[in-house]
Amino acid sequence: MQWNEFLELQQCLVAWYKVFCQHDVDRSGFIDAAELIRVIRQLFGYQIQPETLETILKRYSRVVPPRSRCIIAFDDFVALSVRLRAYTDAFRRRDSLMHGGHETGNCTLGYDDFLRCVLCL
Repeated sequence: MQWNEFLELQQCLVAWYKVFCQHDVDRSGFIDAAELIRVIRQLFGYQIQPETLETILKRYSRVVPPRSRCIIAFDDFVALSVRLRAYTDAFRRRDSLMHGGHETGNCTLGYDDFLRCVLCL
């Protein structure tokens, strides 16, 4: 990694940390399920279904006792945010192309296109 690439990475991480702290309303040092719903709505503009939230939490959270609460640490938050941003951008491009420049929240993906979206991002 070159010095300028490191500086760019550092700037990105600082920006993500600010977002993380802004949405960590209870100042626990983690993002919980309720906070994550707000992050996704505000940053990406989507209202996700409870099943989708559960899937995201299973993949990116750490379960802590005693109530088996799912929380997301900063490093996992960055990984999740980068992926969600890339997936959202790919989806929106396809949605807009299919509907004459208007986003409807729906698009059709062939299997190869789906794989390119999830494996390359």
